[in-house]
Amino acid sequence: MSAEFFYNIYGRFSKRGNNLRLKITPFGIIVFSVCIISGLAGINILSSGLYRIFALTLSLILISRLTRIKDFSGISVSVFFDRQYNAGENSKYSVTIINQSARDLFDLELIPEVERPVPSIEDFISKKEPGEEKRNLWDRNIYYFRWAWHIIKLHKADLPSIRNVCVKHNSFTELDAEIIPVKRGMISFKGLYLTKKDIFGLYTTSAFLPAENRIVILPKPADRNSKLINQLSDVADRKNRSDSFYLIKHKTGDFIGLREYAPGDPMRNIHWKTWARTGKPAVVEKGFEKIKECTVLLGNFIQNDKEDTELNFENILSYLYSSLKFFEDNGFEVTFLYLSPTGDIRRFTAEKETGNFHKLYNILAELEYYSITSSIFTSKLKRELNQFSRSVMFCLENEPELVRFAGGRKITLYSPAECGEVNQKVPEVNLS
Repeated sequence: MSAEFFYNIYGRFSKRGNNLRLKITPFGIIVFSVCIISGLAGINILSSGLYRIFALTLSLILISRLTRIKDFSGISVSVFFDRQYNAGENSKYSVTIINQSARDLFDLELIPEVERPVPSIEDFISKKEPGEEKRNLWDRNIYYFRWAWHIIKLHKADLPSIRNVCVKHNSFTELDAEIIPVKRGMISFKGLYLTKKDIFGLYTTSAFLPAENRIVILPKPADRNSKLINQLSDVADRKNRSDSFYLIKHKTGDFIGLREYAPGDPMRNIHWKTWARTGKPAVVEKGFEKIKECTVLLGNFIQNDKEDTELNFENILSYLYSSLKFFEDNGFEVTFLYLSPTGDIRRFTAEKETGNFHKLYNILAELEYYSITSSIFTSKLKRELNQFSRSVMFCLENEPELVRFAGGRKITLYSPAECGEVNQKVPEVNLS
């Protein structure tokens, strides 16, 4: 059977497994199994006493079915997430549950519902699990371990369920829930399932409470005491030196006032209405401030995709993120250039004064790498890059053409070899 056939099978079973736990508990599955087995084995009541077990378990099932809560009307939730989370750092988010019904609710469980990480069929067929060739013939042909590996690779965060929730009628309860970011990316949060077990714990009654949101997970930060960050700090502290990669420029500030015209003042600063009203030329005066400006480039492309390319890409993004945090903390204006999904070079400028560094970090959360040649990338970059400004570039590999381009444009290159390892490789699936 083909990989496409098993892809569809595992996709269906994954959805059904998630729906099953919202209807019946593990203990309920055991009771149902005992009821069926004892009923079949104890048909002859004259030779076996198993019919007593059948009668007992069937009674439990019927009582649980009839006494469970079926209506959750009047219940709503609101969820508040932080603007951004860092991969590898456990954090919290806030949940508020509002009960406008006429009864108190207790022993509830809230199960977060997010968009399921399912690989595309193209990735499932083309990308094999590392070490798949070492598995036996059966495992290689049912593709289960490949499916499990893809699911683990796409998994971005753990959101444990919130248990033992109690809320009185016409009241609300605020809760702190745990979120465990695992990998960089965006997560679509759909809402929460409100569940409650019956009196014997066999059935689960559930209701979906929508609370759509977006969770932003940034790359895992690199060590701020690492060699690369220290090197960036040393270069940034060199002022008025040719080997400093940033420029100091004057930036026009806020309006201060009007003053009399002085010889040498540029024509564009003359306030013509004041001159017409008073008969004397006046000049608009504004404040000026010095700011540090630097350009950061990302070579998010690869010529020949390798087994460790994805891990290397996550590592350079971790160092890129830590470098941008360093520039933000030290008052830099950063111009970031990267390769977009459409194949063109995109530019984003961030500075602390305007408070838009968080938008730059959101870009990092969604970045991917693409398969193009270094010659195509450098030709696109030439049209966007100021040849007189020194820059720093993070790239996946030091291609000779990229090294020549960087040397001619005074660009400092950082590849995975200079950055080091921050993230861990997705391991082989072991179910033993």
